[in-house]
Amino acid sequence: MTAFVRLALASFLLAVTYIGPVQGLVQYCHSDPSVPIHFCLAIETWQNTTSSSTDLLMTFGSQKVFQDGWIAVGLGSSMFGALIFAEYVAKEVPILSVRHGKGHFQPQPSDHSPEVKISSLSVNGSYWLEASLHCYSYDRWVTLDDKESGWQPFIWAANTQAPVYSASMDAQLAVHEYYGQFGLDMNRALRQLEPLSPPLIDFSRENRDSTRDSGRIVAAPRSIFRWHGYILAIASMLLFPAGVICIRSGFEHAFQLHVLFQVSASALGMIGVALGAIGISASRWLDIKKYVHEPHVQFGVVLIVFIAIQNLLGWFHHKRFTQGRETPLSTQIHLWLGRVIPLGCCVNGIMGLELANSYKLNMILFGTIALINVGVTGAIAYISYKEKHMAITQKDEATVPFLSEEE
Repeated sequence: MTAFVRLALASFLLAVTYIGPVQGLVQYCHSDPSVPIHFCLAIETWQNTTSSSTDLLMTFGSQKVFQDGWIAVGLGSSMFGALIFAEYVAKEVPILSVRHGKGHFQPQPSDHSPEVKISSLSVNGSYWLEASLHCYSYDRWVTLDDKESGWQPFIWAANTQAPVYSASMDAQLAVHEYYGQFGLDMNRALRQLEPLSPPLIDFSRENRDSTRDSGRIVAAPRSIFRWHGYILAIASMLLFPAGVICIRSGFEHAFQLHVLFQVSASALGMIGVALGAIGISASRWLDIKKYVHEPHVQFGVVLIVFIAIQNLLGWFHHKRFTQGRETPLSTQIHLWLGRVIPLGCCVNGIMGLELANSYKLNMILFGTIALINVGVTGAIAYISYKEKHMAITQKDEATVPFLSEEE
């Protein structure tokens, strides 16, 4: 009797182990004739009693028309805070990079990401790149869209043309051309027994009710944020300092040039901000509520307010000056804002380049111009201080009566 019970129990466990991957697996495959990419995602989860958390086992396969470019999927409803898995081939080496989404900028590897072990990674002659992995305690990183239904939102993105030059986990990736969203029912992905390996992709299987697609594929705007940076850099690092230099130069038409440069810089600044807002609104998967907490965005709003205040004070100062009236407080605020704004724009520009993970050459060039602006602003402030101090000294000397020779 004991032998029979043992045999029955062993048969039951074998059957559960065999049936488990079929019943517990969820899968999503994306293929569209209008987009030159194809990818599949097979997922299982398991309740890890050792860590008291849920592990994710995933096989991610992707294919492009050409070997250049990259394809990525992410757990999350938007890029901000998403756990992203990016696949690419660099120098004939297949790479699976685990990254942290930071908004509408290139995701970067993070020390705070969950532990991920890659069990297999390969690419064949038809450019099909496939990776299998085990992500530990993934539930501590992401949250379900609906805990009762178990829906987990996913995002995906791809670039099919730009080559990846570095065979590293933090390689520079060009901006995406295409992106979309889908969801998976993670309740159906849960296994009762510890899986021995990540699931396999079933290419004969159609997307079932466990998936849902956004139903729309959009080519992302490539150059909006680039022009946002270019225009604001010209306005803040060239035109604003030029206006300061003109008003201090003593030229015959110094005031007219000062006004021209200031108005042009302010107008370009508003255009640059508008382009940034358009770029954000054009990206459907960007979580705007979270994105506004980026220091680069918040500091940029402060600088725009400063520019508006400085223009109003400049107009007020000039109006009172033509009436023969002095406005010491508003004049001083106008002058100091004119010195602080270019420096603040330099700092915010560097923050923007850092957030976008720009090339080091761009950082060096921008930093060099910023240092020149700091030097010019410091020199102007020092000259103004010396002139003011000299004028006060001369005024004091003029008020002291000369003693006569008899006295």
